[in-house]
Amino acid sequence: MSKSTTSQKFSQEFRQKSQQILSVIESSKKSEDLLVEAKLVEYGCIEMVGFFDREIKKLIFNFCEKEKTNQYITNYVEKTLDKSSNFKTDLLINLLKKFNTQWGEEIKKHFDHIAKEQVNSLITVRNSLAHGEEIRITKQKLEEYSEGVSSFIEKVGEILR
Repeated sequence: MSKSTTSQKFSQEFRQKSQQILSVIESSKKSEDLLVEAKLVEYGCIEMVGFFDREIKKLIFNFCEKEKTNQYITNYVEKTLDKSSNFKTDLLINLLKKFNTQWGEEIKKHFDHIAKEQVNSLITVRNSLAHGEEIRITKQKLEEYSEGVSSFIEKVGEILR
């Protein structure tokens, strides 16, 4: 599978997962229960961040496999990434720079402030929810965040040749 196909596959998987979540939220409107809709949006945030984390890890693991990286290094990467989550953009950029300085710079240049903010905001909302804070987020905002996250997955996949 080519690098473009792999990144598109992971990006497409994220888009499909996001669409499933957003469809469930949309169908909840039929009940006209705003609390149910609000809770589903919150749940959607948590699900999307978890899926984003898994997709980033898969892309990096696939890179190690494709490059036939030394097994000791692959083990280190897997164990290190297993403990990693909540890949805000600066964390992701720094992680990619540890593999290749140009990769981090390429991500930094490729995305404008808005796309980075979409990713970071989704993760911030997820963390706030996980720690019991009350957050108000709309389905429309969740859709916006989803687009930013999807574009990050696609770009990381393209970089990890």
